[in-house]
Amino acid sequence: MTTVISINDVKKETAEFFRMHWNLNIPIPAWNDKYSFQGAVPDGDKQGCYALLINDEVVYIGLGASKGSGIYKEHGIGARLINHVIVWNRSIPAPISERKFKLKDKWHDITDIYTIGFPSGSGYLACALESFLLSRLNPVRNIVGRI
Repeated sequence: MTTVISINDVKKETAEFFRMHWNLNIPIPAWNDKYSFQGAVPDGDKQGCYALLINDEVVYIGLGASKGSGIYKEHGIGARLINHVIVWNRSIPAPISERKFKLKDKWHDITDIYTIGFPSGSGYLACALESFLLSRLNPVRNIVGRI
């Protein structure tokens, strides 16, 4: 039997992770409010993690940690979501603030996305946070490593 995981569960475990591992002299990252599928992805210009929800249940926790390049340096979260989860209909020109995104077929039932971005130079900790959250919460659609 699986336990329903809420975004509050994710935030609670994230706080525990930072309590145990954050020793940088900069503010601790926080989870953003849910993304409305319009405009730029919150913290899309950073490396970090994201949570995919169906209604109030977190079903997947992912990592966007690519380093990017040029004007998209460190855009790990935005690149990961656009490459694997959401898509913008490029045939309808719009500035980034007005672009409306839809879900790719694999994720058609996702209702909410939350993100947490890490300050420049600390993106490696996003990898550790993802691993920590997966080991603690085990969302139903994170299948790698399941027994």
